[in-house]
Amino acid sequence: MSGRIGGAPPPTLPKPPKTDAAAPTASTTATTATQSAEGTAPAAAPAAAPAAAPAEAPRRAATAETARAASSRFANDPVAGQMAQKVSVPDSAAAHAHGAGCGCGVSIGPSGGVSTGSQIGDVPGPRPAASTFTDAPAAKAALEKDFGVKVKDGTKAWTQEEMSRVHESFSKMSAADREKLKGVDLVRDSVGPAKAQAELKSGTLAGLYSPNVDTKDGARVKAPSISLFDAAFPAGGSADEQRRVSMHVITHEAGHAVEGQKANDAVAKMNGKADLTQSTKTALDTTLAADEVNRDAANTTSQAGPQSGASNDFYRVQNAQANMNKALSDMANADTPAKLTAAEGRMKTAEAARDAALKKLPASDPHASEARAMATAGDAWKTTAKPNGEARIANKTAMNEYEAAKTAATAVSSGEPKYNSKEIKSFEAFRAKSKEAPISDYGATAPAEDFAESYALYRRDPKTMEKQFPETYKWMKANHP
Repeated sequence: MSGRIGGAPPPTLPKPPKTDAAAPTASTTATTATQSAEGTAPAAAPAAAPAAAPAEAPRRAATAETARAASSRFANDPVAGQMAQKVSVPDSAAAHAHGAGCGCGVSIGPSGGVSTGSQIGDVPGPRPAASTFTDAPAAKAALEKDFGVKVKDGTKAWTQEEMSRVHESFSKMSAADREKLKGVDLVRDSVGPAKAQAELKSGTLAGLYSPNVDTKDGARVKAPSISLFDAAFPAGGSADEQRRVSMHVITHEAGHAVEGQKANDAVAKMNGKADLTQSTKTALDTTLAADEVNRDAANTTSQAGPQSGASNDFYRVQNAQANMNKALSDMANADTPAKLTAAEGRMKTAEAARDAALKKLPASDPHASEARAMATAGDAWKTTAKPNGEARIANKTAMNEYEAAKTAATAVSSGEPKYNSKEIKSFEAFRAKSKEAPISDYGATAPAEDFAESYALYRRDPKTMEKQFPETYKWMKANHP
C-alpha cells in the first residue's frame, strides 16, 4: 500500500510584527518622549498609528497569543511565534494468496500485504539462482555492501537462504532503482503488525514497507524499512517455487521504496523543519513573555514624569530614555540579523546620551528620582529585548526553511495533503488510458499497489509481462530501463 498523508496543511509564513503602538492614554496625550537636544519640554504627541493586524495563527499553536495594543508609543506588539504541523505516511503492507491468477498468479490484500497459501507453484518466472553465499554473515555483508541497506534481526534472525533471496531480488533491479534502496533497514520479523494483518481479507501478512517519515528534534526517528515475515518464505513446493514466491514479495516491497523514496525523504525533511518551527516558537513564547513585562515597566516609568514645568536637565534624560526605548522596541521586533544589529547600535547611542544626561542632572532636582527610575526600567528592558529579537529571528528562519522544504516536497510529489509520489500519479494516468487491467486482483485496489505488483513482475519475469501485459511492460521499460 502506498503512503498517504493526513492532517491539515501547515500555516503560511508569519507577517513581520508591527512596532507602532496604540494611541497614548488620556493622561499622556499632551506629550511624547521625543525631546530637543536643548532640553525644552516635549511637543504634543503625533497622531497614533493604526494598530497592527494580528499575525495569522498557526494551524496548531502552542499558545493562543494574538497581537494586542501596547501601553506606549514605543512598545512592541507581541506577535506569537509560528509553527508548522507535521505529516505522516502510513506503512505499506503486502500479502500473497496464490492460486488466483492474472498473469503472475498473485492476489494481494487491501493493505498491500502478500499472503501465502498452499498453492505456490503458480508464480511464473525463470528459475531462481541458488544461494551462492557460504554463510549468513557473508550474505549479510553482501547485501549491505551491494545495496546500501542495513540488515537487522527483528523478532527472528535472518538465514543465509532468506538473505540470498533478497540479494537475488535486488540484483534484478536497475542501478538507478537500487540507489533508492540505500539507507533502508531490512528487517526480519516473525509476523507483521496486528493492525496491518487485520486489514487483509485473507492470507497472512508477508511484507511491509515503512516510509518512517516521522521526526524528533529535526531528525528522522527511524530509517525507512522493508520488513519481511515468515509468510514471505513459505514451505511446500520445490525450492525454486519457494524462491519465486519470496522474490515476488521482496520485489513488491522494493517497488514501494522505488516509487516513494523521493517523496518520502522530502516529507521527512519537511517534518524535521516543522520540528524546528515548534521549538523556536516555544523559545519565542518564553522570551516574549519576559519582554512584555520589562517593556510595559519601561514605558510606564518613562511617561510617569512631569509633562511640563520640569527642568531642562530632566527632559534631556526623559528624551534620551524615550529614544532608547524606541530602539529597544525595534530590537525586540527585529526579524533579521541586520535589523537587530542596526537597532542595537541606535540603542547604545541613546543609552550613552541618557547616561550623560543623568550625570548632569543635579541630585537636588525635584524629579531626579523619576529620572533614575526611567533609567532602571530601561536597563531591565535591555536584558530581554535582544533575546526576544534573536528568538524571533530564529523562528522566522525556521519557518522560511520549513516553507523551502515544503516547496521541495511538493516538487517531487502530488503536494498537500497526501504528498503521493509523482510516479504513482504518472502510472495512474497511464492505467486510466490503458486497455489493460491491473496484473492482479490486489493491484486493482489502489494505484500504488498496481505499480508495486507491476514492478515486481517486470523485474522478476519481464518476458511474461511483455507477453501478457505489453502496455504495462512498455511503460515500465520506459520509466525503469
